[in-house]
Amino acid sequence: MSTVSSSGRGLPVRTFRAGAAVAISNWIQKLPDGKVRSMSARRAPVESGNPQSKGPVPILPRPLKKDGTQARGREARATILEAAEAVFAEQGFKAASLDEIGRRAAMSKHRMLHYFPSKRALYEAVVAQLMGFVGDMVALYDDDRDSRFAALDLWIDKLAERPTLSRLSLFEMAAPPAEDSPRSFAPFGEQITAAFEEVFRKLVPKAESEECLHFISAIQGVTLLYAASLNEASFQGGRAHQRRMHERHRELVRSTANHLLSKISASSHDSFEKR
Repeated sequence: MSTVSSSGRGLPVRTFRAGAAVAISNWIQKLPDGKVRSMSARRAPVESGNPQSKGPVPILPRPLKKDGTQARGREARATILEAAEAVFAEQGFKAASLDEIGRRAAMSKHRMLHYFPSKRALYEAVVAQLMGFVGDMVALYDDDRDSRFAALDLWIDKLAERPTLSRLSLFEMAAPPAEDSPRSFAPFGEQITAAFEEVFRKLVPKAESEECLHFISAIQGVTLLYAASLNEASFQGGRAHQRRMHERHRELVRSTANHLLSKISASSHDSFEKR
C-alpha cells in the first residue's frame, strides 16, 4: 500500500487525512450556530496527535438551490387555478376542457397535469380554494351568537367578491344526479346549512323542521342568484358604485331574513298555541 498522498508532497496518507479532518473540524467550530448539521455518515480521525482514533466528523449539508423552483411552482399552480376557475364557471365541469384551460393559462396540458393529475382533481382544487372561508363562517356562528347576521354578511361578501363561486355552485346543483359530475360543493354546503340551522333553531325554537328549510333556501337562493348575475357591466360605475350595490343587497337580504323569521315565528307560535 502506498504511503504517499495524491498531492505528491510525500506525506503519509493517514497523517494527511488526519490533518485535513482537524482543519475541517476547526473551521466548522467557528461557524455561527444553526449553520452546521451534524452527520455521522462516515467516521474519520479527529485528532492530529493520534491518527488511530476515530469518531464522527460533522459534514456540511449541501447548499440549497436558490433558483426559485418552489416559487415558480406556486406561481404556475395559481395561474392554472385562475384559468380553471373562469372556464369552469363559464362552461361547467362537463363542458370544460383542459385544452381551453391550458390556452387561457398559456400552459401545455402536460405541464398542467404535472400539478393536477386530472380535470376532476383540478375542479376540486378550484372549489376548495373558493370555499376556504367556510371555516371562518362556521366559527362566527359558534363564537358570535349575539350577532345574528355576522355569518350571513360574510356569505354575502364572499359571493359578491367572487361571482364565479355562485356560478360554479349553480352548475353543480343543476347537473343530473346520475351524471358522472363531481359534487365538490356538497360537503361545504352541508357545513353552511348546519350552521344556518343552528342559528335558526335558537331564534325560532318552536318552528317546524320544514320552516328551517324554507328559510335557508330563500336566503341562499337570493344571494346565489344575485352574485351569479353580476358581470362586467355591473362594475362599470367604479368601486363606489360597486360598494353601493353590495351594501344595498346586504340591506335587502337582512330585511328579508328578518321578515321571514318574524313570519315563521308568528306562525309557529300560533301552531304551538293551537295544539
